Amino acid sequence: MSFDITGSCVTLPNMETPSWLATHDNMEQQHDLSPQYTSTVRDIALRDAIYEPLFERILENIANGISLETTIQDDPRNLSLADFKLWMASSTSTTTPRDRRRMLREAKAEGADTLLDEVLPIADGTDNPMEDVERSKLRIKARFDLAAAWAPNRYGKSITGASSGGGGPITINIGQVESPYANPRPIEIDGNTINV
Repeated sequence: MSFDITGSCVTLPNMETPSWLATHDNMEQQHDLSPQYTSTVRDIALRDAIYEPLFERILENIANGISLETTIQDDPRNLSLADFKLWMASSTSTTTPRDRRRMLREAKAEGADTLLDEVLPIADGTDNPMEDVERSKLRIKARFDLAAAWAPNRYGKSITGASSGGGGPITINIGQVESPYANPRPIEIDGNTINV
């Protein structure tokens, strides 16, 4: 028992003996090699209470084009992405891992649409007219790549299907598409030549 400055009785927490002061018997107790983390019903219920509402927010944010990692980092409880992924793979009383994966896929498909909706304002420069062109290209490419990863059936770069020529994959190379505006042609209006 100890006393603080005001004279009140204070109980100190049980502290371990430093290793340089420990006896052989003490060291065996301090260095117990048994697993420290075992899941009890209380632990599982606590994880569900934390991650179930967070999962709803994650689904909403992903559908709005915000990544899983950003949502976890923005949570004030300092949660771990790895712990969340472990919870995703575990069964709970309300949802199964298969249901969670399905809901996450659906949210990612919506998020891919949202990401691609952001491309035109970036390309037009309406979101930030002073932004560097290379930075804008990077932002657009990142959105296309993430949309392809989140919804590969809709936005992936290759489409596989059956054809009468052997049924092999059909690859569409988007880089070879030529814009009709790439080579302007001159036209004359009221004696003035304009390239369109």
